[in-house]
Amino acid sequence: MAVRALPHPIMVIMGHLWTTTNYLALTCIRTDQSAATKTILELISTPYPAPATSPPHPIDASHVARLYKTLLQGGHYDQSSKSITKPSSSFSPSAFASSFLNAVGRDVTVAMAQGNGTFVVAGLCGRVSAEGTGEERKLLRTWFTEKEVSRDIRDKETKGKGVLLESIDALTVA
Repeated sequence: MAVRALPHPIMVIMGHLWTTTNYLALTCIRTDQSAATKTILELISTPYPAPATSPPHPIDASHVARLYKTLLQGGHYDQSSKSITKPSSSFSPSAFASSFLNAVGRDVTVAMAQGNGTFVVAGLCGRVSAEGTGEERKLLRTWFTEKEVSRDIRDKETKGKGVLLESIDALTVA
């Protein structure tokens, strides 16, 4: 398999961008998925936003943000049926969300919520609210209920802000 690195951490595999389908197909193999999950989360665990002298943060690319949102949802959202198409029963979006919390961490997650990662973070909050442990819900809730963070999110005019605020609120009632 020919793999070459681009100037930023998105890989090209045999001439095609790494896609959600490729990742989910890999995770359908009934083996330990932790190495694949670790690798894909390392890509976005770098400081956000990227320094001016660096290439843009991967989450700023819309196709990359969709990849992570799809992984957190557990599949592709089908507009016609208004449901998630789940390609594999062996992939656990809940385990991916738990790994996301640990690998990406508070600072990057909160910064992404205030930038181009709004829908990704909303997906994370939704997954943790629905299937996370009480400890994970509490941890994520504390990241976003700090006075400054909450105010910054509410004051910014970012696409998806309403969805993000609803998913954060859902953490408090879960």
